[in-house]
Amino acid sequence: MAFRCIKQCPMCAVKQHLLQRTFAVTPVRNFAMEVGDKASVTRVFTETDVRAFADVTWDRNPLHLEKEFTKTTRFRKPIVNGVLSLGLLAGVLGSKLPGPGSIVLSYAIEHPSPLFTGEEVIAEVELSELNRRLAIFQLSCIVVESKKVSDDTF
Repeated sequence: MAFRCIKQCPMCAVKQHLLQRTFAVTPVRNFAMEVGDKASVTRVFTETDVRAFADVTWDRNPLHLEKEFTKTTRFRKPIVNGVLSLGLLAGVLGSKLPGPGSIVLSYAIEHPSPLFTGEEVIAEVELSELNRRLAIFQLSCIVVESKKVSDDTF
């Protein structure tokens, strides 16, 4: 498994995160958590997912939907809307850590690199600060690229 190098990330000292320095703040109530706790999900977004998102939100930006249009851009192919990767992170927060009953009060988001349809992305949440009232989480989305490990001819 290899990660796409994107931008220097203070969390891992290599260039690999789609979203970095992204924080979610949630109230603390009856959640058993410790600083350093982590949870994640993995997903591959398809063209169907991107089109369904466009239908729901009316975001018909050709950068997400039109292959011919994107060939003339710096991306060269359609990109997944950044809100979809943020949605994965919200899903982790609401279902795994801290879990059901939690609510996000604030996000600070950065998208240093695009996510393309068909790419596997890992959405990870890590509890970075905890006090009596609030939990602060470091969030990241990492693109996993396929890596050929052998190429033999018989």
